[in-house]
Amino acid sequence: TLSIANGTTSIERLALDVGGGSVTLSGTAGQTLDLAAQFSALPAALANGFSPGLDAVGTLSGTAGLTGPPAAPDVRFNAQLAGIETSQTRQAGLGPLAVDAAGSYTIAGGVVLDQATLTGDKVSGKATGTLNPNGASDFALDLISSGPSLPLTVGSAESPVKIEIQSLSAKVAGESTRARLDVSAILPSIVTSPARVDGLALALHSDAFDLKNRAGPVSGTVSVDKVGLDNPVIAPLIAGKVTAAVSGRLTADLFAIDSGSLKSDALNSQVAGQVSLRDGAIDLNLKADAPSSALPAAARGMLGERAEISATLKRDPNGSINIGGLKLTSGALTADGQASLADNKVAADIKGALSDISLLSKDAKGAIAFALNAQGPASAPDLSLTVDSERLLVAAREITGLKLTATGKADAANPAANVQLTGNVAGQALQGSAVLATADGKSAINGLLLSLGKNRISGDLALDEKFVPVGTIALDLPDIGPLAALALE
Repeated sequence: TLSIANGTTSIERLALDVGGGSVTLSGTAGQTLDLAAQFSALPAALANGFSPGLDAVGTLSGTAGLTGPPAAPDVRFNAQLAGIETSQTRQAGLGPLAVDAAGSYTIAGGVVLDQATLTGDKVSGKATGTLNPNGASDFALDLISSGPSLPLTVGSAESPVKIEIQSLSAKVAGESTRARLDVSAILPSIVTSPARVDGLALALHSDAFDLKNRAGPVSGTVSVDKVGLDNPVIAPLIAGKVTAAVSGRLTADLFAIDSGSLKSDALNSQVAGQVSLRDGAIDLNLKADAPSSALPAAARGMLGERAEISATLKRDPNGSINIGGLKLTSGALTADGQASLADNKVAADIKGALSDISLLSKDAKGAIAFALNAQGPASAPDLSLTVDSERLLVAAREITGLKLTATGKADAANPAANVQLTGNVAGQALQGSAVLATADGKSAINGLLLSLGKNRISGDLALDEKFVPVGTIALDLPDIGPLAALALE
């Protein structure tokens, strides 16, 4: 029944059929509220109209009570959700879930959970305490897998990320504008198409986090037992246990990194800067050092015991990447430069020097300088390489004014290059040239010529699909001794 008197509406067991479920309402509503509601088997699909893409199923049952002024009522609830699934939980593979929660809500006091439990075939959890965006909070949440780990799949069908979760915990305590925040998680594995991470432990902490504005100082650590990566260049750098630490400040649209580090058995790196959460822009300062033994074998001969590298990394909102202030130091090798990638076009300019060429050959002395430039489409940029030396001493022969230049296109399908060599070996003029050309899918070295004094090597060579040369070389070598110096022997 429903009656109105003196501005107060009295309700006695008003029954409503809602989407196949029922709501029974009793009490009074006027300048103050004193209402009790009992609901049974309300379909969760009712929420789909308010949240496109939710695709919820399941039912809601329980009781609720409202007392106090209508503008700021006190709400008590005892609710049970059964067979709950949404598009998000389906993607994660959680299966049907059940929630049992009891507590209260006020505008001033926020949500107070006397108890809340989550149960499912693959996950269980509990939450208790107060969560108040306008005052003090004291809240704890714990989730744990029902088996050894909870397998989840996120990302797209084309690029899925498979995550196994063993446990997840979060605690919030203190005033909402300066709350203490602690989050921890144990993930037995994370698998993506290029990499696999095993034994990941995560911990995040803040002493004064603004819950409402999602801002405040944040520090965190991550440790990984093993990283599997099918990349022979990077894999040795992250072999063994890997740890990372970061300290900075988070705002609603920016994470400012005061200091960060990534360490493995081989690698020791530091990072500082900022990352935009609004548009993906990045501005970072990077430093790293690693033993030369962990770097590609082809480069180790020129390196010292360790290699140190530093650079700035910037990414704009459009996805363009710029690497500036690049510096590499390792023993006698130094290099610096910059590189960028924008609109799928690359631009790079790197210069360096090797002050002791005996690292390449024990019978050689002297220094060389080099410069590399790349411009054009990322898949096939135009390249220019220069190597020169004022003076080298090889096998008791002096090489002066040595200069090697190579220009071409780094196109895997149609490689092309033009190579020129000049200098002076023990008083004899040195000249060399060759052209790499590709036509109709076939590559060849045309106009191969190397002359040193009276010595001359010339010819044309065809290259098969494995770049093995086939052809005839003409040799005219009346004095082979000076040629040995060119081989650094």
